[in-house]
Amino acid sequence: MSEYHVQIVAADQLALFAHLAKGDGSVFLQPHFLSIYSDQLLRCFILDSQNDIKGIFAVFQGGKWGLKTLITPPYLPTIPFAFFQEFTEEEKRACMLAIASFFIRAQSVYYHLHFPAQINDLEPFFWVNAEVSQKHTRILDLNIGEDELLRKMRSTTRQLISSGMKNLSTPQHFSKEEIFSFFIQWIPGKRKAIHVQIIRGLIELGFAESSVFITAVADETGRMVAANLVCFDTNRAYLLLSAKSADAPSSAQRIAIWHSIQKSIALNIGIWDFEGSSIPGVDDFFKSFGASEENYFQASGGFSLIRSLLRKR
Repeated sequence: MSEYHVQIVAADQLALFAHLAKGDGSVFLQPHFLSIYSDQLLRCFILDSQNDIKGIFAVFQGGKWGLKTLITPPYLPTIPFAFFQEFTEEEKRACMLAIASFFIRAQSVYYHLHFPAQINDLEPFFWVNAEVSQKHTRILDLNIGEDELLRKMRSTTRQLISSGMKNLSTPQHFSKEEIFSFFIQWIPGKRKAIHVQIIRGLIELGFAESSVFITAVADETGRMVAANLVCFDTNRAYLLLSAKSADAPSSAQRIAIWHSIQKSIALNIGIWDFEGSSIPGVDDFFKSFGASEENYFQASGGFSLIRSLLRKR
C-alpha cells in the first residue's frame, strides 16, 4: 500500500495552501471564506512518501472545559477537502488511513468530522477504533428548471409559496446589522462568541457578493420575518443559515428558500444542497421541496468518556 502522511500547515506555508485551494474550485477552501474562522482553523497538507502535496483539508479547533476538540467548521456541511490527482481505491484508502492516524496523534480529546460525499470509504477510521456512521443531506437538481421543481414539490409547499407571495416580499434594503441581529435572535443557541463571529463573517461575505448571497422576506409592514444565507461555487449552492421569526407566517421561510433556489438557477448552479437534513423535523421540511437524499459519512473518536459527555451538551 502507498504511504502518505499529514502535515499541519505552518505560518510560512499559508500562501502555498491558499494557492492550492484556489485551484480546487470548492468555495469552502477559498481564502476569503476560510478567513472567517480566524486562527481557530487548522489547515493540513496530505503528502506522499516524496513529500509531494497530494491533497489538503481543514478542521476547526474548538474546545469545551479547556479541552481541545477538532470538528467540522461550524455551519459547513463537511470539512473543506480536496485531492489533487485521481487515486486508485488502494491509494485513496492509504490517504484516509494517514488522515485517521493524524487525528489519533493530534492530542485532541474529541474529533467529529463530516466528509464530502466523494469520500465514501472510511474503513481506515475503523482500524484506529473510531466510530463511523452514514448521514444524509437533501439535494435538488436545478438543471430541470423552475416548472419541474415546482411540480415535484408537495402540493402544500407549492400552495404556501404561491399564496404567501401575495402578502410577503423579498426586499433588498435591509442592512448588514439588521440581517445579523435577525439571525442571532432567531437561530437557537447561536449566541456563543465563536458563533457570533462566524455568522457576522458570513454576512460580510454576503454583502461583498463573494460566493455568498442573502435572501430576506418582509411582511406588509416591511418587517423582516424570514431570512437565509446561501454559499455557492460553480456547481453547488448550500443553504448554510435559515431562520424565521416566532410569529412568521408558515409561508415565509418557504418563500425565502424558493427565492434563493431561483437565484441559484439564474447563476447557472446545478445542485441545491439543503445541508444538515438529518434532523427528522428539518428533514421532512426539506423533503417537501421534492429533494432527494445524498449520503455522506462522518467519523468521530477520542476519549470515550469525554466523547459521551460532549454529545450530551
